[in-house]
Amino acid sequence: MNIRSLTTAPRLLRKSRAYHYVSSTNSVAHTASNEFRLRSVALVVLSALVCVLVLHASPASAVGAHERILESAPFSQPLSFSHPTGVAVDQETGNVFVADNGADAVDIFGAEGGTPAGGVPAQITGIEFAAEEPQAVAVDNACYYQKLSGSACEAADPANGDVYVTEQEGHAVSRFKFESKTKKYKKEAFYKVLSSELQGVAVDTDGNVYIANHTETPILVFNPSGTEVGKIEQKKVAHPSHVAVGAPGVVYVSPAEGGIVIKLGVNSKYEIGLGQETVLESASGGDMAVDSHGTLYLDGDGTSISVYDSAGTLTEGFGSGDFAESQGVAVNDTSNNVYVSNVGEGNLEVFDRLAGLCHDHF
Repeated sequence: MNIRSLTTAPRLLRKSRAYHYVSSTNSVAHTASNEFRLRSVALVVLSALVCVLVLHASPASAVGAHERILESAPFSQPLSFSHPTGVAVDQETGNVFVADNGADAVDIFGAEGGTPAGGVPAQITGIEFAAEEPQAVAVDNACYYQKLSGSACEAADPANGDVYVTEQEGHAVSRFKFESKTKKYKKEAFYKVLSSELQGVAVDTDGNVYIANHTETPILVFNPSGTEVGKIEQKKVAHPSHVAVGAPGVVYVSPAEGGIVIKLGVNSKYEIGLGQETVLESASGGDMAVDSHGTLYLDGDGTSISVYDSAGTLTEGFGSGDFAESQGVAVNDTSNNVYVSNVGEGNLEVFDRLAGLCHDHF
């Protein structure tokens, strides 16, 4: 053996030991990583199981899990409104629209209660609402959900951004279009029928408008141009006062107070599919809003908000004790704010929809 071979051998030995050490370290690290992942998965599963058990036993036990926010905002102060009812959100700007039927106006705020974005006025006035109007309000957010802008948005839905308001005593639903030159909303006749009580209005992701008539059971559907394109012949809710739309083909109908709330599955002709008329568990009639995940927020008893997943299953509730008498609810899909009109205090209460006890597990 020459000297070179003698000097090389220890190097090979040291390299081998180093390789063995690194391999062992990597093995230990890999094992630890697997154990961490397993523990994380186990924790999520355990948390979800606890949520299921708690909510199954008593969904009301989760009430209050959502955090109240923006308590110092202008619209959160007592007596900010005379009689706030319907609430809606412009998803593009975040602006919040509040129907104040005690002041015959629709007030507009930014997402956090300040000056509204986009140069729109702080109030829709000169509307000539009759007594106890407006009742409900909805915004066309079609381009936001379809991710369209400019000419593509205009071609898909010329009514994008328009505001719809029910005039119960006037037997009409009016549309308000913002004019950038005058910085005002211009009123347009949309739908009117005598001897009716048009109370609920909603707009789907294509800009189609759904109207609930308290004196008739069907839900009327109009395209953005104002042409009637369908009639949802539901029979379970005798006096529909609220309507909300979720994913394409999903419609919720509710009476004014108390009574059942139903989830409908309809086809392109607005016909209810076989077995697609479901009564929601433990639901009491009231205003409703649906977020982009298909989650339903139901203002059913005037004292709290019940939350249902996209399958129509009651998952949680919040706001118990925060409302004197709530009458409207809306959701901002960008900020995750849930706005609730509080008639008893004359203000809005705002909650973080993601702060729920079990929200992230479903």
